Amino acid sequence: MKLVNKFTLWYLAIVLACTVVGTMTTYHTIKYRIDKASTEHLKQVNRQVAEDLKKGKPVPAYINTRAVSVTEVAKAGTADEVSRVCGKNEGKPGEAVLTVSSYHTINNKNYKITTLDHVPSSEEVLTGLEISIIWKWAMILGLIGISARFVSRIILGPFKKTLKQVDRFNLAQKQKLEFEPTNTAEFRELNAFLKKMTDKAVDDYVSLKEFSENASHELQTPVAIMRGKLELLMQSGVSGQQAAMITDVQNAVEKLSRINSSLTLLARLENHEYHSNTAICISEVLKDTVEDYEELIEMKGLSVHIAIEDDVQLILHKDLLVLLLNNLLSNAIRHNITGGRIEVFLNQNQLTVRNTGPRLEHPSADMFQRFKKGNKCEQSVGIGLAIVKQICELHRYALSYATEGDWHILSVGFKGKIAAAGEVVSQSPLLSEVA
Repeated sequence: MKLVNKFTLWYLAIVLACTVVGTMTTYHTIKYRIDKASTEHLKQVNRQVAEDLKKGKPVPAYINTRAVSVTEVAKAGTADEVSRVCGKNEGKPGEAVLTVSSYHTINNKNYKITTLDHVPSSEEVLTGLEISIIWKWAMILGLIGISARFVSRIILGPFKKTLKQVDRFNLAQKQKLEFEPTNTAEFRELNAFLKKMTDKAVDDYVSLKEFSENASHELQTPVAIMRGKLELLMQSGVSGQQAAMITDVQNAVEKLSRINSSLTLLARLENHEYHSNTAICISEVLKDTVEDYEELIEMKGLSVHIAIEDDVQLILHKDLLVLLLNNLLSNAIRHNITGGRIEVFLNQNQLTVRNTGPRLEHPSADMFQRFKKGNKCEQSVGIGLAIVKQICELHRYALSYATEGDWHILSVGFKGKIAAAGEVVSQSPLLSEVA
């Protein structure tokens, strides 16, 4: 529910409660005032009748000329008597009869002087109030319905502009937000908080980016020096044991270089530095990638089966696409068995890479985390599938892993609901069709 609707309902509830209480208060006040004014008037009439009687005017002179009756009684009362009777009287519906009786002693005789008057009944007063309330609420609801959206655009306009600016905010652009001034105190506080937060995020991002770039750059120099020294050392006269140790050091240096490159790439992916609005044909890139790995596949004695649908288009940065395919295929080759199989399937909805291999030594959910390996492999640095996961999350692709006997199945869905990162599914639809 929108904020303006919540405020509207809240104020309507307050107005309704106030209307009910106000109506009852007004009803009793009006009824009391009418009765009091009429009673005082009738008492004044009774006093006037008593004065006339004292002056010797005959009693019958008042009968049928005014609503007054004079009755001689044996004993006079001590106080005036007031009564109110509702109902139809003298053909006048919606009225009540208010009667006031006063006792006076005139010329040693006791008289009861009774005067009556017609006043609006309680039902008539309440009906009048109900009609006024209905008209009042009709006007309130009508005006709210007409003006709520218009007023909300004016009042909440600065808030919506702030939301749009925050939604368009991009750390990679390194541009700090500048909000439009507003005279609403709450929106000023919100804008000040968001500006402080985003400014700090931009400053931290710039510092972190500079640090990672500097660290990556500085690491390349000592790694290159170590490579060169090791190559020179290998060319000098060394024993077999020394050569083996130098080879181990070379492998460690190469692994260090790959880790540095992979971490730098992950940082760039997390910072959303890869953007592309151009569609690229994944079918051709996938075929070229498979051809690039032919020699490595033959060296390990693997057999490959591919089923690639033509002209599968994706909006994806080409470098990221090549990286995604390389990691999936190299993972299938590296964690395969001698004489094993690799199957690659591609259609408009999904890319699937299947490979035979030993069972995982760790939970399958950990294989998409950094430096988590499904099996021990010296050539793997444990970041390849983390990069695949990051690319899929960046483009909202569904990444899933499944096992089927000795088969390990990695699938990337291009359409549909996004699966949780590293989610293990029983079997993808595409694999069912192929099988």
